[in-house]
Amino acid sequence: MQLYAPIDALGGPAHVAVRVNGKVVDDFVMHSSDIAREIVVRSHGDRPNELTIDTDRTVLPAAKHLSADRRALGLRLNSMRWMAAQ
Repeated sequence: MQLYAPIDALGGPAHVAVRVNGKVVDDFVMHSSDIAREIVVRSHGDRPNELTIDTDRTVLPAAKHLSADRRALGLRLNSMRWMAAQ
């Protein structure tokens, strides 16, 4: 999975927690804007799985006069692959 965080706009590193089916499977701090992580997890084979990515820092671009965007932004998921482990 590849993530982007606007570290310069956030004002500091972002703590990120990745959960699969409610269980933390990765926990890290982004000191730079781009990061790639590989996470191997056990998933449910007989029902849907839930992936959650949380961060502790967000920015409101409109409030900082960076753009007209009023959403709270913290992370962008650039790419992800979900496949059976070999």
